[in-house]
Amino acid sequence: MINMSKLISSIKLDMGLMAMATPFDNLDNLIREIIIIRTLPVFNEMYPNNVPLLIDTNELELLERRPESSVYVLPDVFGDAEIMMVTNMEAVYDETRYSSDYNTSIFAYGMTPCFCGYQELMMAQAQANMLSAASKGPTFKFIPPNMIEIFTGYSMGNSYRLTIALSHAENLSTIPATCYTSFLKLATLDVKVYLYNTLIHYDNLSTAYGQLSLNIDRWSGAEDDRRSLIEKWEQTYHLDLSNIYFI
Repeated sequence: MINMSKLISSIKLDMGLMAMATPFDNLDNLIREIIIIRTLPVFNEMYPNNVPLLIDTNELELLERRPESSVYVLPDVFGDAEIMMVTNMEAVYDETRYSSDYNTSIFAYGMTPCFCGYQELMMAQAQANMLSAASKGPTFKFIPPNMIEIFTGYSMGNSYRLTIALSHAENLSTIPATCYTSFLKLATLDVKVYLYNTLIHYDNLSTAYGQLSLNIDRWSGAEDDRRSLIEKWEQTYHLDLSNIYFI
């Protein structure tokens, strides 16, 4: 997870703001708001918080049943997190269902219990594999904000394993530490863009020590740098997603 306070301190250090006088009453709170309003929505789109969810359609609210599909409401189990998308869906099969006809005790075959017992198990497994191979995988369509349309095809059963892409928590606790450097880059650029666009209206800053030059020209290219970074992410972020079956 990323610690918001440490992130803000790191941004201030990188930008030389620790000892710099600014016209803002609380610089830390300002940076926090910039991160929540500007940085987090972009990061959510590129690198959402992917969580697994096992569903049984018999237990979901059915909104509409169509000849080729059914529309369900996803369970409300994510708190304040927004569902960005559903990135993957797999049918979950109960293989014991397909082997029930072969569930004969291996001790019922007299002198050849091992041979017959393993033969039965192999036949049951083979049947399950054939059914899985012959079944057409489910396709789906996510309908914001919290619905999913499932095109079942030849898939059997009602259980599915979904991968849900959620928005990250505003305190950044759901962002893994391995994303720290990437998040810091974007957050720093967002702060630079805001401060440059705001402080450009000040020639100098009056302080108890006299007039101070803000020297903000070094941030003038932050907007272009931010745009370049996002474009770079847009070229690669989809590679981190699981196979998506959309209609």
